[in-house]
Amino acid sequence: MPLTTVCSHCEAKYSIPDSALGKRATCAKCKTKFVVTAGAHKLANDTKATERSSATMPKAAESSAATPIAKETAKKIANPQGSKPKASRSPLTEEILAEAFAKPMKRSRTPMTYRIGILLAAIVMVALVAIYLSLIALSCYGVYYHFANHAGILEMRVGGRIKVLLFLVYASPIVIGPIIIFFLIKPLLARPAKLERTRSLTRKGEPLLFSFVDSVCKSVGAPRPKRIDIDCDVNASAGFRRGLVSFLGKDLVLTIGLPLVAGLSLREFGGVLAHEFGHFAQGAGMRLSYLVRAISHWFLRVVYERDQWDESLEAATEDLDIRLVWIVWLAQLGVTLSRGILWVLMQIGMLVSGLLLRQMEFDADRYETKFAGHKAFASTSRKMRLLGLSSQLADAQIMEHLGDRRLVEDLPGLILVNAKTITPEMSANIQRQSDDEQTGWFDSHPSDKDRIAASKRLGDEGIFQLERPAKELLTDFKGQSIATTWNLYMGTFGPGVPKEALVSAAAFARASKSQWNS
Repeated sequence: MPLTTVCSHCEAKYSIPDSALGKRATCAKCKTKFVVTAGAHKLANDTKATERSSATMPKAAESSAATPIAKETAKKIANPQGSKPKASRSPLTEEILAEAFAKPMKRSRTPMTYRIGILLAAIVMVALVAIYLSLIALSCYGVYYHFANHAGILEMRVGGRIKVLLFLVYASPIVIGPIIIFFLIKPLLARPAKLERTRSLTRKGEPLLFSFVDSVCKSVGAPRPKRIDIDCDVNASAGFRRGLVSFLGKDLVLTIGLPLVAGLSLREFGGVLAHEFGHFAQGAGMRLSYLVRAISHWFLRVVYERDQWDESLEAATEDLDIRLVWIVWLAQLGVTLSRGILWVLMQIGMLVSGLLLRQMEFDADRYETKFAGHKAFASTSRKMRLLGLSSQLADAQIMEHLGDRRLVEDLPGLILVNAKTITPEMSANIQRQSDDEQTGWFDSHPSDKDRIAASKRLGDEGIFQLERPAKELLTDFKGQSIATTWNLYMGTFGPGVPKEALVSAAAFARASKSQWNS
């Protein structure tokens, strides 16, 4: 039965026999040589690649024509505007953007039940923290009570080994208790994670992007970000610029992943921003949810974080005399039991926060749908899923070439190349996983099909319908993409990366053994 392959450069499609798989061919259209592929990539086993878990793909028919990502999504990523070639379009201007934003966006009131739910979730999370602190206080009091009230053990008139045993009985809680207390409060004393290198844009350097973001914020009713950062992730996020310091104000930072800008249209990209700023349209709700997220992350650290102190406690069991090592064993048991209690609290917190955060995602999805329309919501979801998997493939390709001391010059460009060369079989595999995806009790995001179904029920066509490539918002997208990739390397590998190690995205992809069918 004939299979379908796609040129890795121009995406021309050809029918091929099974015997042609793995062989090199020359495209009749662009003369590019490429490897004939038609297989599924192992990275398909993890389709939850992005922070914003996306919507389900259209169901594939049994015929080879029903490959929605390979034949539709990848094509639209290659040409996000879905319209005229660039040469026939006038440059994007602020006037064109202003005209596209002429229609106001009708905002829906957040249900009172949702607001009450946020408040109750925050109360539960604070109560869990209070239990955690109470556990520490109870441990401290237990050590003090034992020290102050059980000293009479040492005054018992016994001799020999019994006296030594009684001393150990009295002394061991005084040793074990502080060890348990230390491991409980250790996360409080830990240094915050090292901040990653960021690349920030300026209003003077990127006036169109800032104007676009300002207009989205105005439509949604959210505060404007004080800073816009860019990175190489397949994601976009808005958050408090200085963490808790910005908690009570409107000091926001917007972080944009350049692969999204490369692969989405203006309409789709605007919908993603409307989603992110939709979280901030309800000020009190966003602050409470920030508190819930912070507490959930805190419990994860308390339960799972291990460092050199844990290793030292483990090593002590190998160095101490057998007559004393049992004290360390009891200390380890106490630490394990206390973390077990905190694990239960963490599970309760994840269950409560999951319910809240899923509702927040549905609420933000309403903003995205009202801004870009339910059809754009669905197409954005498909593209983001594909870009996320393409990013995983790019990571595998980079790891493959580290031994050769070669790096891709343009990581967002490599992700885009991978997205445009996905195989039909891989597309069908992704779709099946999307169709089978279910929302779990502890998930922070609803399943793809639930989100796209909720968006479709709104039936909104959206206020913004400008179909041009989102990368037109940047003065020099290619230059920013290369600079951001270099910034990532400096933060990961340090300043010792030689410029001559950099390879273009297309050449890097061609030279990689990691492909969709590998």
